[in-house]
Amino acid sequence: MVDAAARRAFSTLVAAACIDGDLSAPEREVIHRKATEYDIPVGLMRELIDQGVKGKLAVAVPPGAAERESLLADLIDVACADGRIEAPEHHLLAKFAGHLGLELKDLRARVRQRLQKKPEAPTRAPAPDRTGALAPREEPLTAPRPPAPRGPTPSPPH
Repeated sequence: MVDAAARRAFSTLVAAACIDGDLSAPEREVIHRKATEYDIPVGLMRELIDQGVKGKLAVAVPPGAAERESLLADLIDVACADGRIEAPEHHLLAKFAGHLGLELKDLRARVRQRLQKKPEAPTRAPAPDRTGALAPREEPLTAPRPPAPRGPTPSPPH
Protein backbone atom coordinates (compact mmCIF):
# COMPACT_ATOMS: atom_id res chain seq x y z
CA MET A 1 0.00 0.00 0.00
CA VAL A 2 1.29 3.44 -0.95
CA ASP A 3 1.76 5.98 1.82
CA ALA A 4 -0.91 8.69 1.40
CA ALA A 5 1.55 11.53 2.07
CA ALA A 6 3.99 10.13 -0.50
CA ARG A 7 1.19 9.82 -3.06
CA ARG A 8 0.09 13.43 -2.47
CA ALA A 9 3.67 14.69 -2.71
CA PHE A 10 4.33 12.71 -5.88
CA SER A 11 1.05 13.90 -7.41
CA THR A 12 2.14 17.47 -6.69
CA LEU A 13 5.45 16.85 -8.47
CA VAL A 14 3.65 15.45 -11.50
CA ALA A 15 1.25 18.41 -11.51
CA ALA A 16 4.24 20.76 -11.39
CA ALA A 17 5.99 18.93 -14.23
CA CYS A 18 2.87 19.22 -16.39
CA ILE A 19 1.86 22.76 -15.40
CA ASP A 20 3.42 24.33 -18.50
CA GLY A 21 1.44 22.01 -20.77
CA ASP A 22 4.44 19.88 -21.66
CA LEU A 23 6.14 16.97 -19.95
CA SER A 24 9.65 17.07 -21.38
CA ALA A 25 11.98 14.08 -21.40
CA PRO A 26 14.21 15.54 -18.63
CA GLU A 27 11.13 16.26 -16.49
CA ARG A 28 9.91 12.70 -17.11
CA GLU A 29 13.29 11.35 -15.96
CA VAL A 30 13.09 13.34 -12.72
CA ILE A 31 9.52 12.16 -12.19
CA HIS A 32 10.59 8.52 -12.64
CA ARG A 33 13.45 8.99 -10.17
CA LYS A 34 11.13 10.65 -7.64
CA ALA A 35 8.63 7.79 -8.03
CA THR A 36 11.37 5.43 -6.94
CA GLU A 37 12.31 7.68 -4.01
CA TYR A 38 8.66 7.89 -2.90
CA ASP A 39 8.10 4.13 -3.42
CA ILE A 40 5.37 4.75 -5.98
CA PRO A 41 4.56 1.59 -7.98
CA VAL A 42 5.06 1.82 -11.74
CA GLY A 43 1.35 1.39 -12.50
CA LEU A 44 0.37 4.21 -10.15
CA MET A 45 3.18 6.39 -11.50
CA ARG A 46 1.88 5.94 -15.05
CA GLU A 47 -1.69 6.64 -13.96
CA LEU A 48 -0.68 9.84 -12.18
CA ILE A 49 1.44 10.99 -15.13
CA ASP A 50 -1.54 10.42 -17.43
CA GLN A 51 -3.76 12.47 -15.10
CA GLY A 52 -1.10 15.18 -14.88
CA VAL A 53 -0.74 15.45 -18.66
CA LYS A 54 -4.53 15.86 -18.84
CA GLY A 55 -4.38 18.61 -16.19
CA LYS A 56 -6.36 16.61 -13.65
CA LEU A 57 -3.93 16.85 -10.70
CA ALA A 58 -3.85 19.53 -8.05
CA VAL A 59 -0.92 20.84 -6.03
CA ALA A 60 -1.17 19.83 -2.38
CA VAL A 61 0.68 21.67 0.38
CA PRO A 62 1.81 19.34 3.18
CA PRO A 63 0.90 20.36 6.73
CA GLY A 64 4.40 20.19 8.25
CA ALA A 65 7.17 22.72 7.62
CA ALA A 66 9.78 19.99 7.08
CA GLU A 67 7.58 18.25 4.51
CA ARG A 68 6.96 21.57 2.73
CA GLU A 69 10.67 22.34 2.63
CA SER A 70 11.47 18.89 1.23
CA LEU A 71 8.69 19.11 -1.34
CA LEU A 72 9.87 22.58 -2.41
CA ALA A 73 13.33 21.15 -3.11
CA ASP A 74 11.73 18.38 -5.20
CA LEU A 75 9.53 20.92 -7.01
CA ILE A 76 12.61 22.96 -7.88
CA ASP A 77 14.26 19.79 -9.22
CA VAL A 78 11.28 19.07 -11.44
CA ALA A 79 10.89 22.67 -12.63
CA CYS A 80 14.61 22.95 -13.44
CA ALA A 81 14.88 19.53 -15.11
CA ASP A 82 14.70 20.88 -18.65
CA GLY A 83 17.13 23.71 -17.94
CA ARG A 84 14.61 26.53 -17.88
CA ILE A 85 11.75 27.82 -15.75
CA GLU A 86 8.54 28.58 -17.63
CA ALA A 87 6.15 31.25 -16.31
CA PRO A 88 3.59 28.75 -14.92
CA GLU A 89 6.39 26.86 -13.14
CA HIS A 90 7.73 30.09 -11.64
CA HIS A 91 4.26 31.07 -10.47
CA LEU A 92 3.76 27.66 -8.83
CA LEU A 93 7.16 27.79 -7.11
CA ALA A 94 6.54 31.34 -5.87
CA LYS A 95 3.13 30.42 -4.49
CA PHE A 96 4.48 27.28 -2.81
CA ALA A 97 7.47 29.18 -1.38
CA GLY A 98 4.99 31.67 0.10
CA HIS A 99 3.57 28.84 2.22
CA LEU A 100 7.04 28.46 3.70
CA GLY A 101 7.48 32.19 4.26
CA LEU A 102 10.36 32.10 1.77
CA GLU A 103 11.05 35.40 0.03
CA LEU A 104 11.21 35.50 -3.76
CA LYS A 105 14.89 36.49 -3.75
CA ASP A 106 15.68 33.37 -1.71
CA LEU A 107 13.61 31.22 -4.05
CA ARG A 108 15.39 32.72 -7.05
CA ALA A 109 18.75 31.93 -5.43
CA ARG A 110 17.72 28.30 -4.90
CA VAL A 111 16.48 28.00 -8.47
CA ARG A 112 19.64 29.64 -9.84
CA GLN A 113 21.78 27.28 -7.77
CA ARG A 114 19.85 24.26 -9.04
CA LEU A 115 20.05 25.41 -12.66
CA GLN A 116 23.83 25.74 -12.34
CA LYS A 117 24.19 22.17 -11.05
CA LYS A 118 25.10 19.51 -13.55
CA PRO A 119 22.22 17.14 -14.28
CA GLU A 120 22.51 13.82 -12.53
CA ALA A 121 23.81 10.93 -14.59
CA PRO A 122 21.35 8.13 -15.30
CA THR A 123 21.48 5.50 -12.58
CA ARG A 124 20.11 2.54 -14.49
CA ALA A 125 22.47 -0.12 -15.73
CA PRO A 126 22.93 -0.68 -19.45
CA ALA A 127 20.55 -3.23 -20.93
CA PRO A 128 21.92 -6.47 -22.38
CA ASP A 129 21.72 -6.88 -26.14
CA ARG A 130 20.37 -9.99 -27.90
CA THR A 131 23.57 -11.91 -27.19
CA GLY A 132 23.42 -11.07 -23.49
CA ALA A 133 26.37 -8.67 -23.64
CA LEU A 134 25.90 -5.33 -21.97
CA ALA A 135 25.35 -2.46 -24.36
CA PRO A 136 27.63 0.53 -23.84
CA ARG A 137 26.20 3.33 -21.76
CA GLU A 138 24.85 6.18 -23.82
CA GLU A 139 26.84 9.35 -23.38
CA PRO A 140 25.29 12.78 -23.70
CA LEU A 141 25.53 14.18 -27.19
CA THR A 142 28.19 16.83 -27.43
CA ALA A 143 30.10 18.27 -30.30
CA PRO A 144 33.37 16.40 -30.82
CA ARG A 145 36.48 18.35 -29.92
CA PRO A 146 38.79 19.13 -32.79
CA PRO A 147 42.16 17.45 -32.45
CA ALA A 148 44.92 19.56 -30.93
CA PRO A 149 47.23 21.00 -33.59
CA ARG A 150 50.62 19.34 -33.90
CA GLY A 151 53.51 21.48 -34.94
CA PRO A 152 53.17 24.63 -37.06
CA THR A 153 49.83 25.21 -38.74
CA PRO A 154 50.12 25.43 -42.54
CA SER A 155 49.00 28.75 -43.97
CA PRO A 156 46.05 28.61 -46.37
CA PRO A 157 46.84 28.87 -50.10
CA HIS A 158 46.28 32.33 -51.66
